[in-house]
Amino acid sequence: MKKLTQAEDHPVDKLKPFEGHPFYVKDDELFYNTLSNKNIPFQVTLDFCGDLEYEIRYYSALYDTQISEDGKNVFYADKYNEDGSVSLYYRNIEKTDSPAIKLDSGISHFKASKDGKKVVYKKGDTLYEHNLKEKNKIDSDVEIYYISEDLEKIVYKNSDNDLYFKQEGQAKVKIDSNISSVEYLGENYEYVVYTKEEAIYKSTIGKDKVKIASDVHSVVAVYETGEMYYTKETIDMVSWMQYIDDDMLDTDNALAEIDYPSRPYSYEYDTYEEYEEAYAAYEKAYEKYYENRDAIEEKTIRDNLRSLLKEKQREVFSYALYYYNGDSEELVVKEGYNYESLNDTPVVAYVEKVKSSSKIKMSSLDIDNIYSFSDLEYIIYEAEDYDRKYSVVIGENVSTFESTNLSRLEIDSKSENIYYIANDSGEVNHGDLYKFNLSSKKTEIYDTDVFIDELDIYDDNILYFKNVDVESEHGELYINQKLIDYDVYRYRIVDYYDKLYYYVDRDIEDSNGTLKVYDGKKIEKISDDVNTYDVAPNGDVYFLSNYSMKYYTGTLMQYKKGKINHIDDDVSELLVLSHSD
Repeated sequence: MKKLTQAEDHPVDKLKPFEGHPFYVKDDELFYNTLSNKNIPFQVTLDFCGDLEYEIRYYSALYDTQISEDGKNVFYADKYNEDGSVSLYYRNIEKTDSPAIKLDSGISHFKASKDGKKVVYKKGDTLYEHNLKEKNKIDSDVEIYYISEDLEKIVYKNSDNDLYFKQEGQAKVKIDSNISSVEYLGENYEYVVYTKEEAIYKSTIGKDKVKIASDVHSVVAVYETGEMYYTKETIDMVSWMQYIDDDMLDTDNALAEIDYPSRPYSYEYDTYEEYEEAYAAYEKAYEKYYENRDAIEEKTIRDNLRSLLKEKQREVFSYALYYYNGDSEELVVKEGYNYESLNDTPVVAYVEKVKSSSKIKMSSLDIDNIYSFSDLEYIIYEAEDYDRKYSVVIGENVSTFESTNLSRLEIDSKSENIYYIANDSGEVNHGDLYKFNLSSKKTEIYDTDVFIDELDIYDDNILYFKNVDVESEHGELYINQKLIDYDVYRYRIVDYYDKLYYYVDRDIEDSNGTLKVYDGKKIEKISDDVNTYDVAPNGDVYFLSNYSMKYYTGTLMQYKKGKINHIDDDVSELLVLSHSD
């Protein structure tokens, strides 16, 4: 490829107010196109991907690219190395004579400011800030860091688990030492919630830390209101014997050894008939003896198992959910599992396991194939059966759903209604969709015979499928109880700027399909033979068509106000960057 020395080799027209334009990979380099009348692509990089594998160079390298809010400065990783580090460059893509400026090398992560005037990055274990003229060291031995959008405030942890706060132009402030994890950063980084030694702390910058809770196992969610959910773990030691129904105990206790029978000889009897009768009785006694011996051996094995089952203890873990209202904690769920926060308001769903009363019968154990106690443990684990209850916690109040076989659960943006799919009838891949009102605690059927593995809410629109072919993953798309389209590919359905984009008739092998968009009223077909796409804030759609799975390239097209325009050929991957990214 021709080496570029200045941007004037591929002149770029002055940008209009930035609406997002396509960046894309072609011939292993990053290109940019302003879609001017000349439609000449601008090669941004010189050694974008190097010799890296396809997955790394097109997904890691491309999606590291960042652009300023005004669309003038682009920050990108050139010379992407096998160890994951990169050389960090920036370029003013508005000026035709602007060269690529190398800021540093050996970078593992970077973030540019929205105004495009500075960038913070990590090199090795050292964190730097660069104002595009010179770099300044923030601190060394940085393991994990969190940074505000304006890049002025940073919270970071070092390898000794010391937690610090650093504001631009000021000295760093040590928050605490020996922390375990950062759980939440308050608005404008005014405070941080973190865990340390199984406790939760809240530290307001410049003030003393406050302990929220002790003996904490995990943090489920922290909210801006100061409310929190977290779990505490209880470990009970129980006898393994409680999982066994010893239906052989009475039989084994009654079992006694019998003596080996004496064999009769003919000379001991006066007649042959008497000898035959005695020998027949001996054979029966002989058979009974060996049956008794086998039974005694099996009893001995069972007695050994009984001793082990009574002697060994099993750790049984349970997790209680606590709610912190900003002042004090309250136990809201004594025992549950799979706790999940559903929204930015304090609503948590969880599963309660109700153990079945059934036990494993001793008589059902294949004792000849139990060679160790771990074999017996495995048998018990496999045989355990639970009924499940599904519930939600709103604040400190618990509500339990009537259905016991939920597959999907979503909540609307206002935390007013929960929608879930339940398959209580046992139908394969199908169930009923329910609506649960959090205020009234009432449940109603929202729709019936829906596909159990797809439920989503976007802009408070309820999206789900019916009549799905599980092999091709295509079916009927419904939104708010209305049939939208047929033969819709149920993956890669995306809500961009209040419009829903989706594929129909997508080929699983070549990954190409017909791309459509739904605005809530009508459906527009964008194009056939679409492999991948991205959408700009102004609604323009960029996509690759005629994609070759042999060469991993396609034709880059633009869909704008109902018209399709050709942009470039032999494109490997695309990304539309805007100030919202």
